[in-house]
Amino acid sequence: MSHGEDAIVCAGCEKEEADENKVIDTECSELRSSVENDKKAEGLIAKVLSEVQCMRQEHAESNRELRNAFKELEKSQSFLAEKFEGINNDIKDLKLGQHFLKGQVDEVHERYESVGATVERMEKEVDQHNRANIKKNAVILGVPATKDENITAVIEAIAEATNCQLPEDAVFRS
Repeated sequence: MSHGEDAIVCAGCEKEEADENKVIDTECSELRSSVENDKKAEGLIAKVLSEVQCMRQEHAESNRELRNAFKELEKSQSFLAEKFEGINNDIKDLKLGQHFLKGQVDEVHERYESVGATVERMEKEVDQHNRANIKKNAVILGVPATKDENITAVIEAIAEATNCQLPEDAVFRS
């Protein structure tokens, strides 16, 4: 803005002022209304700054609470991760143990079947031996017996009466 050479210009608002004293005391009308508006603005600014400060404090407190919550979550996550890893290792060990036991069970089953086959074969052999022994022996049925009678002596007497010679341990069941 261009001013005349003799013009009195306010240093605050840079406008021409008719009263030289107002410029020296800085009380030009423009500046005065600006100062009044500034005082109102200062009040609003102070109020806004106060609210901003409260919000900063709340934000800082929220951040602290969030950091604490995250720390607790990290601790929980670490704890759970350790437990999960331990359980996972236990499961792996159980699977290995199960595989080992399955092998042992299969081996025992094979042995059981082998022993069963051997027992069956031996029972047949014993039966055959018993049948062969029965062929060589006489079975005497229907001999009346009295209480406390020595049946072995009766059988030996029958053998003697029939002229049959018995070896010493020929009677094995009477």
